[in-house]
Amino acid sequence: MKKYLQTISIIVLICANSTLAQTLTFERYSVEQGLSQSTVHSILQDEKGFLWIGTQDGLNRYDGFQFKVYTNDRKDSTSLSDNLIRTMALDKKGNVWIGTNRGLNLLTIFKDKSSGKSAEGFYTYLSDSSDKSTISDDEIRSLYFD
Repeated sequence: MKKYLQTISIIVLICANSTLAQTLTFERYSVEQGLSQSTVHSILQDEKGFLWIGTQDGLNRYDGFQFKVYTNDRKDSTSLSDNLIRTMALDKKGNVWIGTNRGLNLLTIFKDKSSGKSAEGFYTYLSDSSDKSTISDDEIRSLYFD
């Protein structure tokens, strides 16, 4: 009886695995589909279902149809502090935090002064050796929430 149950268990596992393998499909996304760069350092899914993809050339938000790319613009204080995205994390409130080679960024929603509409931007935390309350280093390699 024990050998019979083992045989049935193995058959069930083989059938389950073959059924699962038949239903999985993978799609490859690259620069041709709108990704800013093909070297990916970090991937995160937020509470709204967006995929956030951190590359060597910017932050990419994928909504299931298209990419929106966020990069550093030295003239815009609400842009990312650096294009090299090292790590990302989601806090308990659902905020997206981004670690770069030049600071820690928090994705924020704010009111655009010129249009009055809501817009996305980033608040940046940088190291300042004269201020002990700032982050200790601008190169952020990993993020964890306690």
